[in-house]
Parts: sequence; C-alpha cells; structure tokens
Amino acid sequence: MKPLQTTVEGEPNKINWQQACQENTITAYKNYLNNNNLAEKYIKIAQYRIQVLESEIDDQVWNKIREENTVKAYKIYLTSNAPKKYVDEANKLIQILEKDIDEQLWLQAVQKNTIESYQTYLDNNISTKKYALEAREQLNKANKHIEDEETWQWTCQRNTKAAYQAYLEGDTLKKYVNHAKEWLELQAVKN
Repeated sequence: MKPLQTTVEGEPNKINWQQACQENTITAYKNYLNNNNLAEKYIKIAQYRIQVLESEIDDQVWNKIREENTVKAYKIYLTSNAPKKYVDEANKLIQILEKDIDEQLWLQAVQKNTIESYQTYLDNNISTKKYALEAREQLNKANKHIEDEETWQWTCQRNTKAAYQAYLEGDTLKKYVNHAKEWLELQAVKN
C-alpha cells in the first residue's frame, strides 16, 4: 500500500481517503484510521466500512463452514480471528454433530462387541460420550472374562490340587467352578 499523503498543514489529504476507498479493504481503512492526521468526517465512515467488510468476510467463512458441516470446521471457526457472529450457532451445531457421532460410535462398538471397539469409543475426541459408563462396564466385563479364561488355562496346565483350589478361592468369574470341583473330587477319590 502506498504511504498516506498529507498536506503541508498536517491535515489528511482527501487523496488518502480516496486511496482507502479505492482499495476498499479492511487493511486500507485501518491504515487510514491509523494516520494521526485524520479528517473527522471520514473516521466514522471508515469504521463503518471496516465493520461491514468484516461482517461480509465472517458471512463468507460461515457459509463455507456450514457447507463442510463438521465438528472440526466449527471448532476452527470458534478459534479463528473472525468477528464470530455465529458463535452460538456454531456451539449448538457442534453439540448436535457430536451427539450424532457419539451415537454412531456407540452402535459400532456394540455391533463389534470387542475390547478394542469399546476402547475406541472411549478414546474418541467427542466431549459428550453418553455411553462412557456402559463402555467401561463392558471393558471391565470383557477383562474379567479374559482373566478367568487365562487363570483357568493356567490351572489346567498346572493340573495340581493347589492350582484348582487357588482357582476356586481366587477373585475371578469362576466360569469353570464345576470343572474345578469335579477335578478335586476325582483326586480325593483316587487318594
């Protein structure tokens, strides 16, 4: 941008205003306002034009974000330097989208019904996580089953009275409690 021209008396020259008007950008009007020797009659007009131009830019940005319609796009809008006329709407749309995403992720987790799927649900970046408690319960339940299976397999590999008694006394689900008792009863009969 060209430097602002001033008259000999130090008052802004009409040329400076015309130059800002010709460029018709936020930067041009702000540069005009930053000049210490302003003509009073142009200050409010420059401020008004800045406001309108910023609003138009915000509308354009918002329209692009609405077309994209993603949580990420709305969050970028909220952290941008735009005037942000649409903050409330952006926050509402984030909540709606996150709720929908949360439902989809939960359905996927339930359909797969694996430790990985429930962990993926819990690890997602959605703030709501409506089913977090249930997902943790499913993870705990699955881990208890794994623990019981591994304990039982080890018990069978050891195949000793101490191992079967420890299985019965241990803090697992005891899915194989009847098998353990039968084994111990058979051993008692053999001895």
